Amino acid sequence: MANYGAGQGGLSGNVSVLLGKGDGTFRPSVNFDAGIHPYSVVAGDFNQDGKPDLAVANAGSANISVLLGKGDGAFQSAFNYALESPPNSIVVADFNGDHAPDLVAGGAKVSLLLANSDGTFRAPFNYAAGMGAASVASVDFNRLKLLWATSTARQD
Repeated sequence: MANYGAGQGGLSGNVSVLLGKGDGTFRPSVNFDAGIHPYSVVAGDFNQDGKPDLAVANAGSANISVLLGKGDGAFQSAFNYALESPPNSIVVADFNGDHAPDLVAGGAKVSLLLANSDGTFRAPFNYAAGMGAASVASVDFNRLKLLWATSTARQD
C-alpha cells in the first residue's frame, strides 16, 4: 500500500508490503522507500523474471518509483522516473503490443512510460488531461487498448 505522507514531517514516503501467511491473515508490514507522498501503487513483472515488481505514483515528488522484486517479498531500491506533473494514479498494461508491461500515470497530465523489458522504462510521453486526471484505468477490447482518465474538477 502507498503510505502518503509517511515519514518525518510527512515529506518522505514509502510503500508497505504485507505478506500472506496462507491462512487468510498477514505478517507484519515491511516498508520500502519510494518518493515523496506516494499516492498509488501497482504490481507487475517489469523485468520479466517471474517475480512481482512495484510501481508507485509519487504526488509530492512528481515521479514514478519502480521497485524490482527479489522474489522473497523484498524489493531493490527504487529507481525514479521524473514526470511533467505530479501523479495521483497509476495503471500497468501493455499499451504497444510488445508483451511488456508499460505504465501510465495520471495527474494534471497523463504520462505513458513504455517498457524496455528489463525493468527500465523509456522517457514518458505526456498528454493533456483536461482539468487533470484523478484516476486512470485501462481495458483491452479486441486487442485495442483504451485508457480512461477521469477528473474530479468542478466547473461552477
